[in-house]
Amino acid sequence: MKLHWGQTWAFAQVLNLFNSLGKDQKTLVEEIGGGVLNADLSRAKAGYVPPKKWAHIVERCYEIAEKEMLQSASTATSKRAVEQIRTLIDTRLRSPLSNVTMDKASLAEFPELEIASLARYFNQLLNPDIWNVTSATSIFTAHLTYPRVPDEPIDGMNRKLLPSLIGENWQEQYQETKRLAKGMKSFQDDMERVIFKENTAADKCQILPAASEIRGLLSPARIKTTALIYLVPFFYTADRRADYGVIRYGKHRSLGMLASRATLNRILGSQPEVIKREQFIRFINPTVKIHHVAPYSAEHIICQMLLEFHDEELLAKFNEANIPPESDFSQAAKSLAEKPDTRIFLFDLPEKFELARELSNYASAFADHAIVRLDHGVDLDVGVGYSLRAFDWIVKDGRFKNLHRQAFDLVRKIGGDLKLGGIEIDETTGKKHQK
Repeated sequence: MKLHWGQTWAFAQVLNLFNSLGKDQKTLVEEIGGGVLNADLSRAKAGYVPPKKWAHIVERCYEIAEKEMLQSASTATSKRAVEQIRTLIDTRLRSPLSNVTMDKASLAEFPELEIASLARYFNQLLNPDIWNVTSATSIFTAHLTYPRVPDEPIDGMNRKLLPSLIGENWQEQYQETKRLAKGMKSFQDDMERVIFKENTAADKCQILPAASEIRGLLSPARIKTTALIYLVPFFYTADRRADYGVIRYGKHRSLGMLASRATLNRILGSQPEVIKREQFIRFINPTVKIHHVAPYSAEHIICQMLLEFHDEELLAKFNEANIPPESDFSQAAKSLAEKPDTRIFLFDLPEKFELARELSNYASAFADHAIVRLDHGVDLDVGVGYSLRAFDWIVKDGRFKNLHRQAFDLVRKIGGDLKLGGIEIDETTGKKHQK
């Protein structure tokens, strides 16, 4: 087993500290036992040691340090040395996850937890010096407005555009979207209280609200260094699995798609309200450009969908048609208005009224457009997300299962409205908690 430089440095420090306690390498080998030789410790300092022996060496060193701490003759200096030894072993030498108290049965019961545990393990394995700098003492809860809905009256919006874009029943859909926003706010408030309640003095951790907009909360630098819990629906796309986990309560089923009726007729021969994945791939051709916004996951969901077709030529066409994401709906509307008949736009379905408000600034360009639902067919988990920095807190002493149950019980209250936004509550989750 090859040790990385951080481990070899830490192990050399441990040996030096033991030496300060009167235990030279030969003495330490005798106490470690288990067939460990003096040469094994020397090899470990040089960066190599048999895997089984390494695990034994690390754990025995910890036990020896613990025993030394209990000695009545221990001085303040020796106790500090022992504390340093234990800290080095905990943060630098032990296998990732070895000190995480986790309900192992939950790994088999919740596949999304097993994915997160693997990601947590490999993150620490590949970047040990980043992960071992500090343990999270603060967890930040990201509470965001979802979906965004213009106030009544719908300020600045061209009322004639709404029946065309959304349908003659747009007023009914508007009220449904407002109800979803209200329900989602209640869910986030209640879930935040659950998290506060779950936190105990033994965790030695404080729960704080995250003061940042969504781009900041998803920045690569922040998620590596900060324990974040996302109370807003978190889409667990494939690209996020290396850095996040999710407390799943449902599945994401549908995206919103904006296209001109002329484009729909030309490509599909009709103007359906719902299109399937097999129909969508017909839009991937040289005559159409595909737009979306960051940091929403539409691009990643479509990529996952297309990968499932196992068609390299289709992927190449998508890469040509796909436009880098716009920063927001305002910029997207401006870009789409330049060539409205050759550009389609993918977005989070429940934010259609927020999109319509921006499109109304170019009402004449979008007079012939419609918003349709795209059923992408990807098996995509959705729930309460968290950065892997929060993993150890999430899984501690079976906490994950309790958070999972409470998230599901809370979200069921707004399940019908969430379905309008393309999210389907997973009732199999409820059956797990009824056992």
